[in-house]
Amino acid sequence: MNTFTQANVQTLNNWIAENSADSTEADVTQDLLNRNSVKELMDNFDTVKKEVEDCLSYIDPIKGSPYFIEDFVDDKWYKYFIQWHGPISDLSYKLFPKTLQIYNKHDELTSMLVSILKPGSIIGLHSGPWKGHLRGLLGIDTPNNSDCFIEIDFNKHIFEDRKLIGFDDTYMHTASNNTEKDRTVLFFNVERKMNTPGNQIILNKWNNLGKQNGLS
Repeated sequence: MNTFTQANVQTLNNWIAENSADSTEADVTQDLLNRNSVKELMDNFDTVKKEVEDCLSYIDPIKGSPYFIEDFVDDKWYKYFIQWHGPISDLSYKLFPKTLQIYNKHDELTSMLVSILKPGSIIGLHSGPWKGHLRGLLGIDTPNNSDCFIEIDFNKHIFEDRKLIGFDDTYMHTASNNTEKDRTVLFFNVERKMNTPGNQIILNKWNNLGKQNGLS
């Protein structure tokens, strides 16, 4: 099976859930906090934040980008792709030397971008198709306000500076910024940890193929 259909993605997701060493609940924050890659990003928070700030003149709307064409995508949602379904650009290496040093050190990190919700932004309720990774959102510069949040499986999580929110993208989620300040986070995917080395190799194969199909 070298291509993905809705039916075989569901079959693979079921297999991943049955063989996952990480939690299969919606909230996987603690699983991510235990990862060396995430610990290193958070230990270097001030440097990562400075690199994010340096990229802000290069951001543009995420709507219409590959894999962000759905109706739930708000026109007040902006991004900078650090690494997303393709080679890392020279500009990204220039803007993110430390962040990409960490990214390239840890194979479990599979994609990364800067995500900005402008004031009034609402990302509609949706879910992702693929259980092969865990999604992390690290608060870089946020309103630190209960009116700026993400709901995951109908549980509210408030965005805060230095706070990590980890979740399984296949659960329904929505986000809003009902404040007058931008919400900036580092958005990244981490390969799910499996229960045996052999199953990890299998998942890694499917994640690499999934990247070619917009799943990972």
